[in-house]
Amino acid sequence: MRIGLLFPALPPALDGIGDHTAHLAAALAAESASVRVWTAQPEATSIPGVEVVRAFRYPPRRGVLELGAVVSADPPDWLIVQFNQFSYGRWGLNPFLPIALHSLRRRCPSMRLAVMFHEDFVPPSNWKNRVFRLWQIPQFRALGRMADVVAFSIQPWVARYRSWFPQAQVVHWPVGSNIPDVGCAREEARQRLGLDPETLVVGVFGTIGAGRLVDYIRAAIEQLSKAACALRCGTWGRMVGDFAHSCPPVFRFGMPGRYLARRFRCICRRRICCWRRLLTGLRRDGVR
Repeated sequence: MRIGLLFPALPPALDGIGDHTAHLAAALAAESASVRVWTAQPEATSIPGVEVVRAFRYPPRRGVLELGAVVSADPPDWLIVQFNQFSYGRWGLNPFLPIALHSLRRRCPSMRLAVMFHEDFVPPSNWKNRVFRLWQIPQFRALGRMADVVAFSIQPWVARYRSWFPQAQVVHWPVGSNIPDVGCAREEARQRLGLDPETLVVGVFGTIGAGRLVDYIRAAIEQLSKAACALRCGTWGRMVGDFAHSCPPVFRFGMPGRYLARRFRCICRRRICCWRRLLTGLRRDGVR
């Protein structure tokens, strides 16, 4: 089976979906698939067993229109588009991506298309998001309605959006952690962080500001505090506003992946299983 993956960024660029794309490509190649990644990354880190091709420019937004000539010259059996609204354009706007993929489908009728939605669209939580939704929802619909497989990173979206895309198989493709597994026991990790065995740690990723669901985080911490357990809050990123004053004692984790790995080894071990499930699904849909 020949599989192509599309995403603008790859390592060494700091991008979680770019990391996922690289790991996914390597895992699929290890399962005997012929894998090629089309990207806008000028100098991407090599991926074992995978051909990486800079197929378009980004920015500008219209750079994705260059995909047609490159991909159609040697089309894959399956093209997997990794999608997050803000990865293809500022404000989550890129009307050229649906145009490019529609043109590619006409030029390569035997190629099947899977769109992996890592996010759907912004919630209507403020005036700016309500403006963004004016184009993000149509983009979301347009991409999903031209796909043979529509995949989501979380299970609840499968049920929520299945009726939006009646022509497609709508599935859940779990996303494994991109934090490397360095093999560290839980007890050792807690000892290095100075945590007692009885202390419960709440970990919060990323900058905590207006774009995060802070009320949910705070409510979870309050419920745990009421349970009368020893509690610490570990953060990766910058805290904004009064959140730091309303949560239990805070410590900051270092950012290098090998350091974070001591906390997430069990998650990393699930990654290859998720990707075997993806490959099995593509083979079941008729392409081998």
